[in-house]
Amino acid sequence: MIKAAVLGKPVSHSLSPYIFNGIANGLKIDFHYSRITTDDFTKALNLCNKLNLFGINITSPYKSDSAKESDLKTLEVRETNAANILIFNDIIKSFNSDYHALFSILSDRFISRSSKALVIGSGSTAMTALCALKNYGINNITLTARKSATMIFGFNCNLCNFISIDEINSLETYELIINTIPENDYIKPNMFCNKNQVLIDTLYHNTYLESVACHYISGREWLVRQSIPFLEMIFANKFEFDSLFPFIENIGKNLKKIAMVGFSGSGKSTLAGIISEKLNFEFIDIDEEIENVTGMNISKIFTQYGESEFRNIEKNIIFNLRISKPTIVAFGGGSIQNVELLDYIKKNYYVIYIYNDLATSMSRITGLENRPMLSLYDADELYSSRLDNYYKSSDLIIDNTGDLKQVSNLLEYEIRNII
Repeated sequence: MIKAAVLGKPVSHSLSPYIFNGIANGLKIDFHYSRITTDDFTKALNLCNKLNLFGINITSPYKSDSAKESDLKTLEVRETNAANILIFNDIIKSFNSDYHALFSILSDRFISRSSKALVIGSGSTAMTALCALKNYGINNITLTARKSATMIFGFNCNLCNFISIDEINSLETYELIINTIPENDYIKPNMFCNKNQVLIDTLYHNTYLESVACHYISGREWLVRQSIPFLEMIFANKFEFDSLFPFIENIGKNLKKIAMVGFSGSGKSTLAGIISEKLNFEFIDIDEEIENVTGMNISKIFTQYGESEFRNIEKNIIFNLRISKPTIVAFGGGSIQNVELLDYIKKNYYVIYIYNDLATSMSRITGLENRPMLSLYDADELYSSRLDNYYKSSDLIIDNTGDLKQVSNLLEYEIRNII
């Protein structure tokens, strides 16, 4: 299986998986694209290596970190000090497809090179926008942010003029505006009163500018266009914008039914219990449900009826769960080995893969009395046999090898971002 992901914080809302997995399904390729959240970029890169990923997209706040960590950088990465694609091989190669997204929008819309342009923001995407505008041939560029351009980019910025964002009273004189920041106290929709203006929004989650009176180019268009280079690297095909946009329309996944999957000892039940209490969600532990329904502990079911019958009981209980309130469900470590269950969980839940390396998982297991699979099979083989299915099921991945409080806080933050 080819594996890829988008890495960032927050990242749970990302629409990129719908594009990449939609293409893979159409091509009938064994492939899965997930999301990885992290507080530690270096640790996340190690996780990508352990999971054997082909490559990753990078989103905020790690685009500059990506550029620094890569061994081979394209010209756009060197110019912007930002990368949003990393390809893993013997070396790490970095690319900046945000640059290509903006350049293609400007070209396809025949944006005049004499336009007076304004870039709103101070991060890596803003720097990318400045470079793309300059290389496209637009020279009358102003940057607005809360800090000076020199402070933002760490050098004497000769790409643009600068005006502090709290000094912006009107946007009327700008013909092209690129927004890279979320809702704030300074830039308001009613400031876009010139119908001839073009506003390019780089945001598509919790956007606040869709109602502007000028010509609005959505963050979803930006998202699709920046995905094209990575798609072509993975699938060795050419892709056109118009064929990709439908993948992110009419998305209806239930985001209030959350599944946690992972190996025994990964911390699924512990994290599900902590997060459900914080969010006032219901909490269901499938192993506990099995024991309540059968009146037997897990080991006794295995001993008396065997693994096959246990899996049938497990499947029936999962299929017959009646969930009407926001709920987090901790699934058994082997649930996703059943193809029918794997497909059902993917379709009906937002699935969070709680990753742990085998050594950490085993260190957290105090005894094997109620872990019959670890008594019946070699732990290394069992762990390795499940990794692909955990990955294939996942909507979001979090590394739980660190501090439990830090991990639970990060996971709570990501879940709050989508509910």
